[in-house]
Amino acid sequence: MEGVTPSMTTIADFIKVQKNDFHNNLDLGMSYPSYVLWSGFYMPDFPSDGSAVNKKIASEVKEYTQYRVKGEKDITSLLALSLTESEADNCTNITGIINNQLMNSCDTPETFVSAIKSALEKFSERLSVELILAIDTDNIDLSTFALASSLLGSGIFKGIYLYGEILSKMPQKFAGFTKTAQEHNLKTEIFAGFTKSSDEYMNLLRLLNPNTIIQGEHSVKDSKIIKFLKEHSINTVVTPSTSFSTAQIQFEQKARYIRTLLNEGLSVKLATESILLFNQSLSNFASNLCNTGIFSKEEMISLLQQK
Repeated sequence: MEGVTPSMTTIADFIKVQKNDFHNNLDLGMSYPSYVLWSGFYMPDFPSDGSAVNKKIASEVKEYTQYRVKGEKDITSLLALSLTESEADNCTNITGIINNQLMNSCDTPETFVSAIKSALEKFSERLSVELILAIDTDNIDLSTFALASSLLGSGIFKGIYLYGEILSKMPQKFAGFTKTAQEHNLKTEIFAGFTKSSDEYMNLLRLLNPNTIIQGEHSVKDSKIIKFLKEHSINTVVTPSTSFSTAQIQFEQKARYIRTLLNEGLSVKLATESILLFNQSLSNFASNLCNTGIFSKEEMISLLQQK
């Protein structure tokens, strides 16, 4: 094929490989055609060329999903779509992110937990799923953390994930919550993609002391950050996430970021984050990273299979 060199890979090179997805938003982890069948409607202006969505459409997808979910059965079927997608891509271990806001359609936390368990039960013999409760720090009220604590008390969640612009601007507001979670042996994951400077990044790390950073590209720009990540054994998860400003995934930039972290001796894991928004299965993402020429196929497979 014109323009394709013998060293290039395809999605098929990685689909057959058993792999681990370390950050899968289970309310957004399906392909667009699957989402349409579930929702019963098309999204206006959704990109037809398979590219990632922009910020406006990403916001609309989340709003439409909340509108469509009316109760326990809808939550179960929505999560099952993502788990089906993961199984088709030969993912055997998944860190499944459950958005706290999904609970708005349930009468009680117990009903919400029951819906999640129903979805997981159908895949229990084929997929190992570790659940993390996600909280959007830009959309919280006085009841958020009380409800989150109730959900965490159910025992099905193994950790918390905090994200949002407010998190980066005012991490001190959430330090008490993450400390309490850690005291109860729960993992803490935070999104670092909104940090604007190295100082802001370091403040986030020192105050929250997370186990895992999601999208922390700023780390490669400052030796102090690299040192902190090493000293505290903090994992870094890299996903196809975009800034949503251009909706174009910078695969070479991400590949160089991963290479730098690995050269520094840090732990790097790969994840899909949101297949619906970024149109990248884990195999797709791996192939695109590999085709930058920065990784060999064997290295990429090793990344996909690490625990």
